[in-house]
Amino acid sequence: MRCIIMSNELTKKAAEMLLNGATLLSEPCPYCKGVRVMKDGNALCVNCGKNLK
Repeated sequence: MRCIIMSNELTKKAAEMLLNGATLLSEPCPYCKGVRVMKDGNALCVNCGKNLK
């Protein structure tokens, strides 16, 4: 259940970032191959939560 809650929180954060001008990246997360969003030089993975620059 913890993974589902974490995933929901990350999805909400990603949606908020997209609404505030973030973009979806074409390259998947190097750790889990999840979808990433980019804002102000920070790339957040919606799946695992890693924040890469």
